[in-house]
Amino acid sequence: MPPLSGQVTLPNAGAVVRLGSSSVNAPLMVKAFDDNSAAVFLGNDGNNSLSAGSGYPLLPGQAVTFSYVGDLGDLYLVAAANNQKVAWLVLAA
Repeated sequence: MPPLSGQVTLPNAGAVVRLGSSSVNAPLMVKAFDDNSAAVFLGNDGNNSLSAGSGYPLLPGQAVTFSYVGDLGDLYLVAAANNQKVAWLVLAA
């Protein structure tokens, strides 16, 4: 069984990190940790990358739900400060 949840730490501000590497094929929620000190940007700019200017901002404690995600590797993260974290959860398997 593929993982149904996970966490990603973004150690360096501005560095692009994939959300994961697993197939999901289901609805997905991504939440920024409550104790983050800055925004984390989530998405895919169409060129399999991301920047703060092209991502969806998640402020500390905010979450976004996708009705369908095929693969975690299609979503990217960029943090506005060092050591920010997000958690993800598959909502139906």
